[in-house]
Amino acid sequence: MELRHLTTFIHVCEFMSFSKAAEHLGYTQSSVTQQIQQLEAELGVELFERTGKRFSLSTKGLELLPYANRLTSLASETKAVISNAQKPSGVLRIGAIESTCNYILPPVLKQYLKLWPSVQISVRNATTLEIMEMLRKNQVDLILTLDKKIAVPEWNTAWEQPTNIVFLCCPAHPFAGRTNIRLRDILEENLLLTEPGCNYRQVFEHDCAERNLEMAKYDFKRPAQLSAEEISEVLEHAEALAKWAKLIKEYALVEAVNNGAVFPGWKVVEGRSNRTFSIDDTLIAGQLIARGYNEDDIWPRKLNGITKLENYLGKKEFNALLGEFVIKPAGAPTLVPETDKRPAMHSASAAKEDFQTIMEE
Repeated sequence: MELRHLTTFIHVCEFMSFSKAAEHLGYTQSSVTQQIQQLEAELGVELFERTGKRFSLSTKGLELLPYANRLTSLASETKAVISNAQKPSGVLRIGAIESTCNYILPPVLKQYLKLWPSVQISVRNATTLEIMEMLRKNQVDLILTLDKKIAVPEWNTAWEQPTNIVFLCCPAHPFAGRTNIRLRDILEENLLLTEPGCNYRQVFEHDCAERNLEMAKYDFKRPAQLSAEEISEVLEHAEALAKWAKLIKEYALVEAVNNGAVFPGWKVVEGRSNRTFSIDDTLIAGQLIARGYNEDDIWPRKLNGITKLENYLGKKEFNALLGEFVIKPAGAPTLVPETDKRPAMHSASAAKEDFQTIMEE
């Protein structure tokens, strides 16, 4: 097996084009084709699947590629060692996502080039999946990304460091200065996220999905069949689940209407609406009054609301004239987390116990 055949195979995989590989290597296209055919004959397998003018790597081709990369890399390393090369030279090709390009790589490359000025650096900016594909095709020598640990047998992890997903808020936000904020509280806020497909957004959404899937263990039991602790856990997730479902529905509608997206089992229809007049209400009323209909029946009088009257009269005048008539009825009972600042209401059973205590005294 000749190394030049493997090198040609690697470059065909890199460009997915015989003509581009030939141009890069300085060969004729027929020479590249002949080398690939010789390699296939030697191995006894087809390395590419050909359909008309199109071709792709076969299963055996995919298996050969990492070995070809290792063999050619080892040959270059051997040559460098045997030739007593004291300093590294050549081109170091790096694939990195945008955030690492902007914040992590610059100081590292600055220090590296001070140590090895003979090395030329080539950096390609892309998504994690794209730079992984570049590494697989030998288009880059190393990749730098922010993601969960990548486990590929033919790759070596040279360096890794744990990092946190950080949420930012303005100094006036209720979260400012707080620690140990619950995920459900974060999900109730309006979030400005990175673009869809961003790896650390995917990690965040995956963690949210795993948290939401915890609810599946209750199998939609009736409330009376759940313990107090189980109900508490369901309540903890309920608002986040509702908000998540609402966001999904809104996103799906926009995609379907604007981009023609199709979601199996769903369709876009015209929503329900109420009848309305095509001209101004005063014109409608004028026509009816002109025909002798009673104005009070057409325009029923209604007192403006408290806020509107207060704005009209001014707070001082409003309080002087109407303040004694204003009452604030008790709001309907609402179940909220314990972190809510409003005081807890007394339940009916607690009120009964309080009454009995007073009577006993």
